[in-house]
This record gives sequence, C-alpha cells and structure tokens, in this order.
Amino acid sequence: MRTLFALTLASLLLLPSAQAQVAFGLKAGLNTASISFDEDTEDAFEVLGLDRQARLGFVGGAFLELPVGSSSFVVRPEVLYAQKGVRFVPEDDEDEGDLTVRTDYVEVPVLGLYRIPLTQTGLELGILAGPYGAFKVSESTRTEFDLGGETEGEVEETDNLISTDIGAAVGATIGAGAFAVDLRYGMSLINNADEESPDTPPGAEARHRVFSVTAAYTFGR
Repeated sequence: MRTLFALTLASLLLLPSAQAQVAFGLKAGLNTASISFDEDTEDAFEVLGLDRQARLGFVGGAFLELPVGSSSFVVRPEVLYAQKGVRFVPEDDEDEGDLTVRTDYVEVPVLGLYRIPLTQTGLELGILAGPYGAFKVSESTRTEFDLGGETEGEVEETDNLISTDIGAAVGATIGAGAFAVDLRYGMSLINNADEESPDTPPGAEARHRVFSVTAAYTFGR
C-alpha cells in the first residue's frame, strides 16, 4: 500500500520535460456502495430478516493525466475522498428502521485511460482500468429505529475493518473537450475484516463493492 502511494507521489513530482502536456482535473459524484461478507455472516443477516441495500455516498477529488506514448493513452493517478459501506433494512414491511455501516476512505487509484474519438460527434469514449489503494478515515455504524412514530438514531464508532484496502477498478468515460462523465466499478482484492478485532468472528470476510458515477473537468484540454 505504501509502495503504491510512493509511486503515485513520485509520478506527480518527477515529471519529464513534457510537463506542459500534463493535465490536471477535478471530479465529484455519487458512490453506490455495498460490502460482501463470508457465507456465515450472510446467513446470519438472512436469519435476522435483514435485506442488503446500497449506501449512497459522496466521492470526489483531483487527478492528473500523464501522457504515455500517444495522445490517446494516459496514466491517471487520482486522490479521492470516498464514502463506502452498506445498509440493511428489515425484509418485513411492517418493521421500520435500518442499520448502516459507514466507512470513509482516502482512495488513491492509478489507472490507465485509453481514449477513442467518436467521429463526427465531437465525443470521446474512454476505457480505464487499474489498481487502487485506500486509507480508512473513519468507520461507524448508524442504527435508526422507530419509537412511537418518531425516528431516532444512534451512531457507534466501530473498528471492525482493517485500516487499508487494496482493490481494482474498471470503467468507462464519455465526454467532449474538458468535460466528461465517468462510470466506474471498484472492488476489494483483499479481505477487509479485522481478525484482531474482538467483534470479528474467526474466518470472517468483508470486501467492498462500489459503483460510482462522477462528473469531471480537465483543465487544459
């Protein structure tokens, strides 16, 4: 993880003489996040009558585009703030309330982006893929429940996931000029369950699954 971050930082600082070709951009959008668990945990949620739903959260930050070879291919390191997690609600419509696991990260993807001009339209289609490292900023569980028609909530700080995650992302972009829309799917490649936590049962697994939609603006394009 630290090696990935160091390589990303070096790529930002040790730019070649073609620095004028390097582009800087900003992006922001929406994460639709979930967490997949081991079979025993999944069975426990089913027994409790809980239905998994996505946690909606913010994702945004900055990126660079570093040309490699041709103008069609760039390396795109990013630094993002990403809200992830998962939400559970009762399967029975008569029950009210939900439980939301909220995990926020500073995420550092290093992606390859290949652009394909769509002739006569002025649009460009881009295909991107690459690894990411993520550093956990916070983790909490929010429980909301209905008491006599009034909804109350409790937030408990938790530490059931490890502090770093390594994953991979694939996606596509479509845009014109400086503006683009980015569609991306990211997934953990390692188990995020903290085996040293007293609340983590033996053999537990937890992996992030996130679909994101962002709008990006690239300066200098």
